[in-house]
Amino acid sequence: MTRPPAPAHTPMPEIFADLRVLAIDALDQVIAQSSELAELWDEAPNGPKWRQDIALLRAILDPPIPPQ
Repeated sequence: MTRPPAPAHTPMPEIFADLRVLAIDALDQVIAQSSELAELWDEAPNGPKWRQDIALLRAILDPPIPPQ
């Protein structure tokens, strides 16, 4: 049995800071210029969508700090 996707407005659960840093580092490695995975996605028709999704994940994990 599969669950329906969560609505877009559902808040993301809290993630431990050390896991957040590891996830951000992993995403950075996946999209690095030297990444074979990124090279393969760049050749795929939906490569731009893949890059957008990676950027969205990164923004969720590492949101900008609002100015004070």
